[in-house]
Amino acid sequence: MALFSSKNPKVKESKNIDDNKNTERKDGGEKKRLLKPKLNKSAMPKKAKSLPPFVTIDIGGYELKVMTANFKNGRLTVNKAASTVLRDGAVEDGRIIDEDHVTNCIKNMIEKNQMKVVGAVVTMNSSEVIQREIAVPKVSDKELLGLVTFEVGKYLPVNPASYAIQYNVVDEFENENGVASLRINVSVMPRTLARKYLDIVTRLKLRPIALDLHSNAITKLVSVEAMQGSPLGSGSNIIIDMGHTNFNIMLFDEGKFVLNRLIETGGAKLDDIIIRIADVTPTEASKLKKYNLSKLSALDIYKTPTATSRQDGFYDNTTDTFDKETLIIQETMQILNSWVSEIDGVSKYYISRNKGNKVDGIYIYSGSSYIKDIDKLIESRLNIRTKRLNYINCVEGVLDSSNDGIPKYMNNIGATIRI
Repeated sequence: MALFSSKNPKVKESKNIDDNKNTERKDGGEKKRLLKPKLNKSAMPKKAKSLPPFVTIDIGGYELKVMTANFKNGRLTVNKAASTVLRDGAVEDGRIIDEDHVTNCIKNMIEKNQMKVVGAVVTMNSSEVIQREIAVPKVSDKELLGLVTFEVGKYLPVNPASYAIQYNVVDEFENENGVASLRINVSVMPRTLARKYLDIVTRLKLRPIALDLHSNAITKLVSVEAMQGSPLGSGSNIIIDMGHTNFNIMLFDEGKFVLNRLIETGGAKLDDIIIRIADVTPTEASKLKKYNLSKLSALDIYKTPTATSRQDGFYDNTTDTFDKETLIIQETMQILNSWVSEIDGVSKYYISRNKGNKVDGIYIYSGSSYIKDIDKLIESRLNIRTKRLNYINCVEGVLDSSNDGIPKYMNNIGATIRI
């Protein structure tokens, strides 16, 4: 997804197309399919123009991550990566609240890690971004943005003039009337939201290259993995960004993006439990959560929520604190159960769309993926192979296959790929 402009979209700017290769869709609804569709130019992968050295900036609700890397010939070499925890409330659901704090954090990390960069790619997510799949008649490149904008105004509850519209041509098919059509994923972002990110890059005195949604960044990474025959790009897989305030559940079929669901849940829910029951500060709650959930197995929490060890639990060996610990474990179990249910819902929805659809694997990354045995819990409950994304075939450098940093920097990795 290219940088969101603050200006209204014009037809001549309709080149912001994703780089997915076209493969056959499994979902139903069309009478006839083209086995090897010849896509119009809008749907074809675009080669990136020569770009200056740039930093990728992943701005989340809890943590800020920066990374420099080179992508060449299908290989991504990570040079430097750094992160910092943001001030509470600095970013809320993708909306920049404290612009000064976010800007200073990025500046300090770039300077501290001696990242010699000229440009910036920012990646983010927000429930304010509306994402839909639409089908339109096949038209020329010059007409496509205008047609997409019209359809957005027709079917979505937004005023196109106040939103930036980006789209990816996913597939070409013949509809039930035999008319050549395009299936398109559309992302619609408030211009006021996008403007904050552009302002930050400008204040950093960097050249704005792109504003990428997390789902679009991961789509490019999966596409590259598919071309290299990686399991991540083979079959039908769910990939989950287990963020602090949201889970982004994405589904890919043979390396091609199919759908995503942004669920308002995450590690913050676990923090809230500890803050309320233990009566501690948000910072203390976060430390307690990280320490104990790296030791307490998610499987054990789910199976025996009251049978926790006082020595390995959240508190010291007193009756009162142990009662609080029991409450925390019980409510944590309920949250973990809700996460599994949300994932199961997306899986069942995809399977119900067309006979023969199935989910081959689940891959998790980001904050809550570090909870001990959370992958084993999901796999045991859903009977679908699940693993944390510790290994990416195309990635090398300071984040190699033995480094736990890969799940943390997945969005940066995907946003680095500018093809």
